[in-house]
Amino acid sequence: VCVSDFMVSKFYKFTGYVFLFAAGFFFFIWNNMSHPKQIRNNMIHGLELTLPFFTIYCILFRQKKDFVFYNGVFRTREEMAGYALMLFIAFLAELCYCLRSKWMEKRVVWMMLYGIGASVSAYFLYITWTVLALLAAMVVILLFAAYVVKNRKGLVLGILKSASILLASLACSVLVVVGIHTALRNLPEYLDTDIHYSGETLESGLDEAALAAAKAGTPGLFRGVHSSRGLEKQTVWTNYLRHLNLFGNNGTLTVLGTKTDAQSGYLDMVYRYGLFVLIPYLLMLFCGLYHAWKEHGFLMLGTTLAFGILMLAQCIDRPFAQPIWIVFYLGMGIWFGKPDRQAENSIQGR
Repeated sequence: VCVSDFMVSKFYKFTGYVFLFAAGFFFFIWNNMSHPKQIRNNMIHGLELTLPFFTIYCILFRQKKDFVFYNGVFRTREEMAGYALMLFIAFLAELCYCLRSKWMEKRVVWMMLYGIGASVSAYFLYITWTVLALLAAMVVILLFAAYVVKNRKGLVLGILKSASILLASLACSVLVVVGIHTALRNLPEYLDTDIHYSGETLESGLDEAALAAAKAGTPGLFRGVHSSRGLEKQTVWTNYLRHLNLFGNNGTLTVLGTKTDAQSGYLDMVYRYGLFVLIPYLLMLFCGLYHAWKEHGFLMLGTTLAFGILMLAQCIDRPFAQPIWIVFYLGMGIWFGKPDRQAENSIQGR
């Protein structure tokens, strides 16, 4: 990355040097703190606290329209899916921690809230209908189930009580999600507060003919909406593959008259920084998976798996543009400490 910045001028300049020096200094300070785990805890708690404000904003100003994928507070549904997916992982990690934590025995309400938070996040993820993010969420759910089964003997409240609390949380979540869904569909229209962003990409699952008919019938509802079936990813990938070289490129390509990104994080990385970056980048992902597995925690393992899956067909590797990017890259900082410190600061569940 550092070599490529000198060879080819880019919009994101000297990103490698920022990581090498700024992030390296941050990781050094982090691992010399008295309680390094607190940094990652605060990072996740801060993200979780955004959900109520995010939900209120969407209810008031961002209507969920029929046959149109939901963008939430973002300009694209992919960004919305990345945010909701990271929240979903964070709340499940909290549940993993609660199930094994002794101090949660008398504070069951927190487990209920975390369960509701996970359900609301899953709902927002679902209405974006981003297939790859939904696949990542299913992998995370399987990982959560495997974690609970593996640690069933260590459940503080026991299997039956823990299951009853999770079921009660799920029942409450149904009421909350139904209320949010109803409000998203009706309240912005009733209050006349629905807003659209400049440069926003609105997509529908309808094909071009059906979308044209829908626009003719209700032009106001489908204003600015495009079919998600318009430009095939395979066509974009083929064009980007033709422009790969050793030291990278600047800008984005125009494919069939449309300026578009690579629609794959891995391909975008190689296109921007050259073929030399691919092997070190994949090694970093595998090392992240290894350390996350070794840590016996849920948060970083789920985040690393989800990040790797999203990178297959989404360009999410943009500095500080997505919560999942921040947690994935900065969350690895605790692994740069000594092995004994890592064991000391390992968090069951988180």
